[in-house]
Amino acid sequence: MLKGLNYNKIIFIYSLLIIILLGYIFYNYYNKRSENNIINNYITSVSNYKQEDDKTLGILEIPKVNIQKSLYDINSKNNTISKNLQILKKSTMPDHENSILAIAAHSGNGSKAFFKNLYKLDSNDEIKLYFQDNIYFYYVTANYEVNKNGTISIPNSTKKQLVLTTCSQTDKTKQIVVLANLKYQKKITA
Repeated sequence: MLKGLNYNKIIFIYSLLIIILLGYIFYNYYNKRSENNIINNYITSVSNYKQEDDKTLGILEIPKVNIQKSLYDINSKNNTISKNLQILKKSTMPDHENSILAIAAHSGNGSKAFFKNLYKLDSNDEIKLYFQDNIYFYYVTANYEVNKNGTISIPNSTKKQLVLTTCSQTDKTKQIVVLANLKYQKKITA
């Protein structure tokens, strides 16, 4: 009788693990499909681009840390870290000469912690920005922590830059800064 009870427990545990694994696979497949739809919808609608408060301004994609997230106009009610990624006020978009686009988001474990894995980015990792009718290809040049004091010092550059920032998960007095330079851009073709 004891052997039968152990056998039933083992079958139950294996069945439970298979159900959890299938649920995890389905969840990841659905999320990846949803993220790909965001980019496809953006590319499809780029020819009808109008900058409106509730419209997507662009999309930030970071393949290494599985981020594909919409960006909104700097004055939009959706341009806030409490809802999305936030374009910081003194940013200039990549269609301007010597642009510096700074984007912030939460780290941590919540559903809005879009930059929770930002610390994993290394030199030469690719970051794509879909903006208007172009894809801008940035490559990471630095990833470091600074004191959290409301400002970030950015080195002068003759290249267009992308700056990503979030709070450090290991030290509440620090924030992570990722710097990336534009390597090239190409037109979006629908």
